[in-house]
Amino acid sequence: MIIANLATYPPRKAALMQVIQRLANQVDTLNVVLNDYAEIPQWDLPQNVRLLLPSEDLKDCGKFYPKIDADDFVFLVDDDILYPLDYVAKTLDWLRKMPSFRFAVGYHGSLYRLPNAGWIETVFRRLQAAFGPRTVNVERKIFYFKKKLGDPIVVDQLGTGTVAIRGRYMPSFEYMKTSQKFVDVRFAKWLFEQSITAACVPRREDWLMPIEHEESIYEGFTLSAPQHVVSEIQAFSLKRKDIGKVIKLNTKDENFRRTPESETLSPSSASRPTSRAKAKG
Repeated sequence: MIIANLATYPPRKAALMQVIQRLANQVDTLNVVLNDYAEIPQWDLPQNVRLLLPSEDLKDCGKFYPKIDADDFVFLVDDDILYPLDYVAKTLDWLRKMPSFRFAVGYHGSLYRLPNAGWIETVFRRLQAAFGPRTVNVERKIFYFKKKLGDPIVVDQLGTGTVAIRGRYMPSFEYMKTSQKFVDVRFAKWLFEQSITAACVPRREDWLMPIEHEESIYEGFTLSAPQHVVSEIQAFSLKRKDIGKVIKLNTKDENFRRTPESETLSPSSASRPTSRAKAKG
């Protein structure tokens, strides 16, 4: 099945309805985790929209809360992005073209070192990451989802508002639940630990558009680069030799259809708990 997960809270209702309108008919199930709601609202929604009410405010970790299956294709989405009507089809096509199953694809990527950097710059950036922790986040190179990108490239980190990944490679909620407000970093750390490549994939200018809000996690938290977040960044940044490289695509569709039964995750992968949420219907 094709599953989309997002987390929201009451001030974002208007934007949420725009996202639901654009995404619901592109997926089999759209899971909406309702942070800070006292009860499940009686909204008139498509039948495949599943409202989940967690017992506490999960913030952005909520998108990892719904139960999914290994054979699902999972889309992680946000309530502040306008998704085009062909978003799921085009994104699945990019996932299909990746050279192996162990890929996550997305449209908002970050590099913590520049591609094709000389040895002096590489050494400088390693020292900068080790001894100047607050600079590693601020000086990253960002491939903003709104901007055009011509080639698929390997990145250190994907923004989890524009990610697609096979269900078998999703981190468990237990792994993600302590990463409120820095889920992108924790997700990147998971991908690195599991040898799953993060690919930022091509799109035209303005194919994805932001929905403007008065506040955001990026402005209120990410720019400050707290030390515990920087420590997680240092666990995966400056480690891969292929960062910033263009990905050679696979066009053989039979590779996409084959089930990767022989692929397993490392022991750090916890089994996914059954959802404890209340669901509409």
